[in-house]
Amino acid sequence: MLRINLLPVRQLKKRAKAQKELFAMGLLFLGTLLLLFFVAMWQLYTISSLEEEKVRLTAEKKELEPQIAFMDALKASDFVSEVALANSSLKVISGRNLKSFVLNAKVFYPEKYKKKSMQTEDSLLPGAPQVSDSRAEQPASPKKP
Repeated sequence: MLRINLLPVRQLKKRAKAQKELFAMGLLFLGTLLLLFFVAMWQLYTISSLEEEKVRLTAEKKELEPQIAFMDALKASDFVSEVALANSSLKVISGRNLKSFVLNAKVFYPEKYKKKSMQTEDSLLPGAPQVSDSRAEQPASPKKP
């Protein structure tokens, strides 16, 4: 006698396999969304910490602007070169907050000013007594025994 299976086993297996694949795809999609969520949260945290750092650095720059302007003025001077800030600190003296800083610089007298100062030596200190080299103006006196 012939037996005929009237239950559609292949179709049921196909349907079960499709459901498993659909469930796996859904889990993969949810995992991807969860991963994207954590990446977005990490980026937002990084952005907020960078914005806080920017605010802090802007405030620090604003506090240092007088020192920066002073150093820029020194750098622009003809008499000073290679200006560098060696140390900067805040000191409290007599209840006042004072900034203390140490600069390293090279100081020199440019040649273009040496010639001018020799020509206008009298005009540098008006009203001041003029000092001259007495050895050049007076003849050598004979020594008395």
